[in-house]
Amino acid sequence: MNDIKKGDILFVNFGEQEGSVQKGKRYAIVVSNNVGNKYSTTIMVVPTTTKKKANLPTHFNTTIERDSTILCENIMTISKDQVIRKYNTLSNDDIKKLNHCLKVAMTL
Repeated sequence: MNDIKKGDILFVNFGEQEGSVQKGKRYAIVVSNNVGNKYSTTIMVVPTTTKKKANLPTHFNTTIERDSTILCENIMTISKDQVIRKYNTLSNDDIKKLNHCLKVAMTL
């Protein structure tokens, strides 16, 4: 899958994880740059959850089939082999929110 772009909403299999790391099959948002996305076998994503979460500066809410929270403090590198399918792409407004939350999460 080489047509992955920043802001794409992917359904991925995170597999089993330890602790508070998101696991299992869920939506994730691509946060890595498009050049890397084209040539690398890995991509950077942030997971989503449909569980109610605290209103943190690293979170923002959107709708991906259901109301969802994007967890920008939980940046993960995954293999493209973990991608099950592309669902959609964030709106331009949501990409601006994503970029803001990533800046907060990484103190940029």
